[in-house]
Amino acid sequence: MKQERASLLQVMAVTIVILLLSQLAGIFLFLYAKFWWLDILNHFIGGVFGGLFVIWFFYYSGYAKRLKIEKILQNRIVVAVFSVFFVAIAWEV
Repeated sequence: MKQERASLLQVMAVTIVILLLSQLAGIFLFLYAKFWWLDILNHFIGGVFGGLFVIWFFYYSGYAKRLKIEKILQNRIVVAVFSVFFVAIAWEV
């Protein structure tokens, strides 16, 4: 369990660093003007990070046990996808 948590946190760290570097390059090197798809790529990477964060929050951080909702959260992929959909819809509202 600790190894899974550590590797998940490492993947999250790499994902957020990639997103940060891509965002900074897009802004300061004017790559958003050159590559129209860079914005789509950054949104995708942000969604991946959001899904990984939700998986970490509910399954590895220990908060689900304190909130007594671990029985509801059985399928990690479904929880991650619906959480990202929820965040996207809330953002648009």
